Amino acid sequence: MAKDVRVLEIFFSEASATFSAGGEVSGGVVIVTNSDIKAKAIKLNIHGLARCHWDEKRAYTKGSASTLSHKDAEIYMDETIILCRPDGHLPSGKHTHRFKVRLPPFAPASFDGQFGRVQYWAKVVIERPFGKDNIEAVKAFNVKGILDLNADPDAKKAAENAGETTPGLFCFKSGRISASLSVDRRSTAPGLSVPFTAIIKNESGARVKSARIILSQQVIYKADKQTRRHSTPLKGVSRNKEIGAGTESWVGEITDIPPVVPSHLGAGCKFIDVRYILTLIVVPKGPGKELEVPLEIVIGTVPVRRPSSVGPQLTVRGAIARASAGHLDVNDLREAVFRADKPKN
Repeated sequence: MAKDVRVLEIFFSEASATFSAGGEVSGGVVIVTNSDIKAKAIKLNIHGLARCHWDEKRAYTKGSASTLSHKDAEIYMDETIILCRPDGHLPSGKHTHRFKVRLPPFAPASFDGQFGRVQYWAKVVIERPFGKDNIEAVKAFNVKGILDLNADPDAKKAAENAGETTPGLFCFKSGRISASLSVDRRSTAPGLSVPFTAIIKNESGARVKSARIILSQQVIYKADKQTRRHSTPLKGVSRNKEIGAGTESWVGEITDIPPVVPSHLGAGCKFIDVRYILTLIVVPKGPGKELEVPLEIVIGTVPVRRPSSVGPQLTVRGAIARASAGHLDVNDLREAVFRADKPKN
């Protein structure tokens, strides 16, 4: 920073520096100068982009690199506003400039992952005359992606998946273990729960040692037509009960979903896709492979609303209209009049 500029800072109106997609990013810029400085303009740039990057090792061949770099990027926002145009110079002292910038309604949520991230930041620039270096300051902010589950017709639907395995080794395998995992509603939101039903059917000679349900965040990164996956466990419940031959039902729930980004980062991102997987893991006793039954659920920011148990109420005018149409119902009219006469609190 130039010696004549003592302070150049960006501040946001929200202490958490978090704003919703489609809303406004608001705040201000504070400049404190020790003396007059030459300046053409004070500009604010708002940026938002997603970028992915990872290196892939490959067999060495003469004349080529031993690692192949994959990267891609997508810009969501690149907006510049003029905060001030000084008359050739900026007087000494303190200067404060407020700003408001509208975020795109379909901006994906801020995200920082293993092989990629979605970032948003503001940059203030004191633009100086030719021969003088511009003076800049940068500050990041977060965007909360929006995913209203009420707008998704599939959010209220049930979901189910099933799988099976044969415990034992090679020719010593006998019978099978099958399992299914189902949810009454395939969507939820942070702070809520995910009720589930797991059914384990043991038709093998082995016993089932235990079972568990894991909720994990799975992220798929894309760059140069290549993909990388990274999975992070979030929460889980276990059932440490041996199961012999027969069928066992397990009804439970994953409680208090943590404050994670919404599925698909809300509006979706070309290079980073975030999904949530509920997985039933059945562990046979002795040698053999664990059985995994995955089921994708959707985590949104606005949960599904329960339908109102109160039906539409008929007004006096409505009751009279029905009577005029030949659909007179004395009970309808009596109840409408009763509500109209009921004193207001």
